[in-house]
Amino acid sequence: MSDFLGCRRVGPGLVLCLAALALARTAAASPVDLYGYGPRAIGMGGAFTGLADDYSAVYYNPAGMVFIPGNTFAVGEASAEPFFQLHLHPARDITAAQAHGLYDLEHRETDIKRQDSVFLGFTSRLTSYLAVGMMAELPTDTVITLHPMDVHIPSFIMYENRGKQAVTYLGAAVSPVTGFGFGGGLTLFANVKGTLTLPITASNQSVPTASGAASSPLSVPSDLTLNFPYSYSPYAGVMFRPCEWLRFGATYRGAFQWDVDVKLNADLQLQNYTVNLADLPKLMPGILPLKAVVSIYAPALGNKPLRVPVQLDSLDGTVTINAYAPVSMEVEMADHWKPQELALGAAANIGTPGRSVRT
Repeated sequence: MSDFLGCRRVGPGLVLCLAALALARTAAASPVDLYGYGPRAIGMGGAFTGLADDYSAVYYNPAGMVFIPGNTFAVGEASAEPFFQLHLHPARDITAAQAHGLYDLEHRETDIKRQDSVFLGFTSRLTSYLAVGMMAELPTDTVITLHPMDVHIPSFIMYENRGKQAVTYLGAAVSPVTGFGFGGGLTLFANVKGTLTLPITASNQSVPTASGAASSPLSVPSDLTLNFPYSYSPYAGVMFRPCEWLRFGATYRGAFQWDVDVKLNADLQLQNYTVNLADLPKLMPGILPLKAVVSIYAPALGNKPLRVPVQLDSLDGTVTINAYAPVSMEVEMADHWKPQELALGAAANIGTPGRSVRT
């Protein structure tokens, strides 16, 4: 291997020094952030930031694209099946019932499903100093899942819905000076905005009462309208190649979050809903006896009303209700937030030609 910019071969000791530059990223959001992108880069354990010499450079370090001699392209499928096993250790003063509850919790399903996605990516060397690239990861099943969380079951939010996000990376790189590369791009992702409409019309036949179940099912014709406005987050990378067999790389990613904004319109309408007062104690235990103070106004009493305490020990009769209650609310939440991120890496080809060591 010929010398380049005055560099010569060194021993494996340099590899250990370069390994200290590799910082593991801990924040994760999309399938790419959770599991990596491309089998080769995943096998290097994230150190691909310092190499970035194929289509995966669009994600790991866009600056590396300008050092790729030609064009690269890849398409494939990725699958992940997370497995979690809980090991709970009870406190010393725990009761037998509490210990049994922990045992049941250990053996409950965590509801983390298999995650399948397809990916594609390419890099193109346009000139000796300019390159562009793109990559995308698309889930093959559910993209958005909204479900209530059971507070009694541990929730692994990073693996339940975060891995089912469609994400696209667009990047470009330039090399204004020999041995230096600078790249940047945008991470594109979709937020969720929508409206959920629930018109509910109830009658005596569609609502259960104390005397029995409803004679006809309650129909709720819901209407959910969603749109996915795109947002973006910038990222950038640099690469320094002092010689052909040695590279140093760094990548910065800006903070971003997925927003979910859903407006709920629920219209509750009661049509000739008859309430049997004798059933109230069954529907609301403890309502009897009813105690109240009745004020009676009469000219003979003067300006002061006559206050009479009243107590009802039983109820009889019926009341017919016709009512309309519009309910409107808006739910805004961040489905996931990811902080700023910095990754460093290095790569070196050491030894006989054809053999390489990378860190």
